[in-house]
Amino acid sequence: MNSVKRPSSEPIAPGESECAIRSTRKTGDLFEAATVSPVAITKPRKPRYVIMSMERYESLTHGQDTRRAFRLDDLDDRDADKLIADRQNSIDND
Repeated sequence: MNSVKRPSSEPIAPGESECAIRSTRKTGDLFEAATVSPVAITKPRKPRYVIMSMERYESLTHGQDTRRAFRLDDLDDRDADKLIADRQNSIDND
């Protein structure tokens, strides 16, 4: 997950509060970070929400993401051997 960059220091325009400016900058930074990778939002210290790009959301919800999660206990010997071989190949070739 991504982390949000600190807001830049720009002068406050007449009629705008510092709090509103900081909030706008933080929101802009949040959305900018979410274009790169999902951003977790915690409340208090527990992940509660995720902000991500629409493209990423659509790929997750429309089955375009082919990744799957497994528990090792759920794999049969053939699948476990393939997983180990794939990981070792990745280690050897990266």
